[in-house]
Amino acid sequence: MVWRCAAIDHGVAFHNDGTIAPCCLISHTYKKPISEINNNPFADLKESTPPVVCQVCVDADNRNIQSYRRRFNEIKSDRPGIQFVDIRNTNVCNFKCRTCGPQSSHLWATELGKSIPIKHFSLSDYKHHIVNESVQEIYYTGGEPLINPEHWELLEELTVTGMSKNITLQYSSNMSVLKFKDKDIFDVWKNFKSVKIMASIDAIGEKFDHIRSGGTWAVANENIQALRKHNVKLSIAATVSILNLWFLEELLIFFNDQNISVELTNLYYPDYLSLTVIPDELRTLALNC
Repeated sequence: MVWRCAAIDHGVAFHNDGTIAPCCLISHTYKKPISEINNNPFADLKESTPPVVCQVCVDADNRNIQSYRRRFNEIKSDRPGIQFVDIRNTNVCNFKCRTCGPQSSHLWATELGKSIPIKHFSLSDYKHHIVNESVQEIYYTGGEPLINPEHWELLEELTVTGMSKNITLQYSSNMSVLKFKDKDIFDVWKNFKSVKIMASIDAIGEKFDHIRSGGTWAVANENIQALRKHNVKLSIAATVSILNLWFLEELLIFFNDQNISVELTNLYYPDYLSLTVIPDELRTLALNC
């Protein structure tokens, strides 16, 4: 029996440094040049035992949690070619979140004095892998995907070709914008099979403004309420750090009252904001809250 994951044969994640991987959860040490995309680039992952770089899914499977591997295996179709696309081809972002860094925000890269703050890789030469009848799911993140011009161009092309009706869109978004120039995202999304949004919200009110530097809670909440009025599946992706540990209950109550699910993910980098640095006495206090 071999390690079976549909992403090996049917998935691709595009990174802003011009590399690819089968998915976004595989170890960051595993990347291939995008030039190998036509050459079965992830065949080396077909092993008799789970690859070391797939430990995230191994851990999830061992805890009987829905892993990416299990999910991909369940929803893959019989069509050949790429079915699951993950696009993170730019770090252009309008926020400078305190729990982020230059890899995902060019504003951070600028402040830290990086010589080339914007990391962007154009997918124009590889668009045929995305505008393709095999594709059934596209996940967009960044940077902030809704300010990425290529995102809007790709969705328009998928709509014009008629392929959009068979595609589910998923996003990680900071909820700062729902329009681009003269385009309204709801006018675009209505052409797709379904849309799922994971809103990056770690706190509400002024605490949001502090953690998600560059954003305002008033705008984020207004856009969240707009999403609720449309046929969009919305959830909250909250990053747990020492910045919001004491306010999680407030966040959970706010969204639970609106029947919006909240998914908590522990922050690991930057490590000085991670829960691992909390003194033992404060950990005990937090657990008893």
